Amino acid sequence: MKVPLVHELNELIETDILLRECLLPWDEHLQGFRKDLKRVIHWTALPAITVAVNRRFDGHDRIGSHMAAIFAIMYLADHIHCSVRDDEEGRSGGVQFSILLGDYLFSKAVCLLDRIDGHNLLQHISQLMCSVNEGHVMRKLAGGKPDLEILGYEKATYYKYSFLAAADAGGCGSLECKFYGETGFNLGMALTLYDEGLDKVALSYLEKTRNLLSSWTRPRNDKICVIRSLSEELIQSIKPTREVVAI
Repeated sequence: MKVPLVHELNELIETDILLRECLLPWDEHLQGFRKDLKRVIHWTALPAITVAVNRRFDGHDRIGSHMAAIFAIMYLADHIHCSVRDDEEGRSGGVQFSILLGDYLFSKAVCLLDRIDGHNLLQHISQLMCSVNEGHVMRKLAGGKPDLEILGYEKATYYKYSFLAAADAGGCGSLECKFYGETGFNLGMALTLYDEGLDKVALSYLEKTRNLLSSWTRPRNDKICVIRSLSEELIQSIKPTREVVAI
């Protein structure tokens, strides 16, 4: 996946270092899962978008890099848990190991919060876990066929809490944090639906994202242009042969 702007986000270098550290000593057991995720847009998009939105605030770069690593680890842990089928769970040592490995990664994500004194952000991490798992339950009840609501819970909610946590860490009040969360959710839905091939529906979420970004008027060392440009590149990487409306 060629997304030039991703390589300009220096915080992602530290993010990668943090990921490697957290995956030890089980890195060899995770290679298969990580190989699978290289084909998933969110494995690239989620850390990059997290870095980009944290750049909007005046905090230290390490906040963006650590939060990017946290969301990536949580996505990986959930991917591992989802790889276990209901008819296999509890029947083999390998499956039990996968479940424990996912739990281990969730705990490592929480440990990273401690490094940036982000204990107040734990509420967003726990709410994210609840939302994603609620989506998984809804999918099972639907016979494994996802709809827009399920995709929102399972995928877009990562971006919602990425934006919300960045706003909270940046000192925003509850109403402004909610506004940031809404922006992140709409961007997450756009990326998810383009990835699912639902271009027309995705475009409506892309337009909502554009409108929300345009209304960000809070006086700061603003980096909105980074989020817009990055989002456009990510979407074009999903649909390289189609002309996509720019954010």
